[in-house]
Amino acid sequence: MDSRKILIVEDEPLIAWSLADMIRALGYEVSATVATEGAAVAGAQGCDAVLMDYRLAGGGSGLEAARKIRESADMPIVFCTAYADEPGLAAEMRAVPHAALIAKPVSRAKLQEALSQVFAAS
Repeated sequence: MDSRKILIVEDEPLIAWSLADMIRALGYEVSATVATEGAAVAGAQGCDAVLMDYRLAGGGSGLEAARKIRESADMPIVFCTAYADEPGLAAEMRAVPHAALIAKPVSRAKLQEALSQVFAAS
């Protein structure tokens, strides 16, 4: 069992629940599930990684939240988005150090691969 804590930033409750279930099945702990940019930045403290959606509740941006989180901590971030095929957006997300990008819908295998990748690089 891995004791690393992962923050889930996802504004769709069913997707957040599914991601939390997968994270627990992979042996990680879910520190919290939040839906807004501000909650993501506040909730990242004390976590080991963040699973981040791109479009957040209240018009927030996962990319902007990731930038703000990185101002105070160099933690791994896995972007999880339905917009992974948009070339400019995907390039911006991939430019974030210690980050991975996976497309929705997320499979447990893809999530495991992405988490392994970012934890190995950090």
